Amino acid sequence: MLMVSVKLYGLALTCCIVVQANNLQMIVRAHECVMDGFERFAQGHLITLFSATNYCGTANNAGGSFVSSTVGVSCHPLWVFDLHAVMSLLVWC
Repeated sequence: MLMVSVKLYGLALTCCIVVQANNLQMIVRAHECVMDGFERFAQGHLITLFSATNYCGTANNAGGSFVSSTVGVSCHPLWVFDLHAVMSLLVWC
C-alpha cells in the first residue's frame, strides 16, 4: 500500500511505488544533463546525477557528486574551470 501525503502522478508516482515495493530509500540515475549537477524528484526518491561539467563545452552546467554513508545521502554541485581561461586571467610578476 502506497503511503504518500500528496497526490502524485506519472513518473513521481511510479518512483514512489518502486522504492516502497523494493524497500529502497531512493533511485539514482545518471547521464542526463541537469544544470546543477544533480536534481531531486518524486519527493526525493529519484535523483538524477550528471558528473560532466560544461557538457560538450556548451551547457555551462555544474557536475554533481553523490555521497552515501551510514549517516545519510548528500549531493553536491561541482564546478570545474577551464584551466586555459583561468591561467589567462592570472598576472605573473
